[in-house]
Amino acid sequence: MCNQLGCELKGDPREPLQTSFLHPVTGEKVFVVMDACHMLKLAHNMLQAYSPIATATTGQINWRYINHLNDVQKKDGLHAANKITDKHVYFENHKMRVSLAAQTLSRSVSVALRTMRDLGYSQFKDCEATAEFIEIVDRLFNTMNGRNPRAKGFKAPLGALNWMERKAFLSRAREYLFTLLTKDGTPVYQSKRSIKIVLVKFMT
Repeated sequence: MCNQLGCELKGDPREPLQTSFLHPVTGEKVFVVMDACHMLKLAHNMLQAYSPIATATTGQINWRYINHLNDVQKKDGLHAANKITDKHVYFENHKMRVSLAAQTLSRSVSVALRTMRDLGYSQFKDCEATAEFIEIVDRLFNTMNGRNPRAKGFKAPLGALNWMERKAFLSRAREYLFTLLTKDGTPVYQSKRSIKIVLVKFMT
């Protein structure tokens, strides 16, 4: 549909994409933005399918830390302020449920992973890259999905007061996503499960 309307979203993401088309009556530009909920599900499913994923700086992003977190919480009978359960780990029959993706790739899970590491749980020793990935994706989702005018932080909608801060974050997040590599060294954005974050026009 986007291509039929005059957009081009399949090129090299490092090059400017054609993310708008002209309204046939007014001649004004109409911009296309990917559905944030669907993009979150793609990121979630990609993490589980492609782990481990290499980053340029902090090591490997790995789904196994989600497994470890669930195992520890089940064993101890306590949750570290997150909603991870078996249904989040074994989600094969529920890949289209946004709630599972949102609860897995959430700041609370990122904080929980780092907390387990800081408490000395050996299985979380190298979880920083995973925690960072989850935190960035959570912020991207909140930025693109924000609609409550009373919300704060990254859940607040884009506006004049937070635009420069958000623009800087979106630029950093975009470059970060370009650094991610699959096991065979292929950039994730060139893989079959590419994550296209169409933010080019926001940053120009």
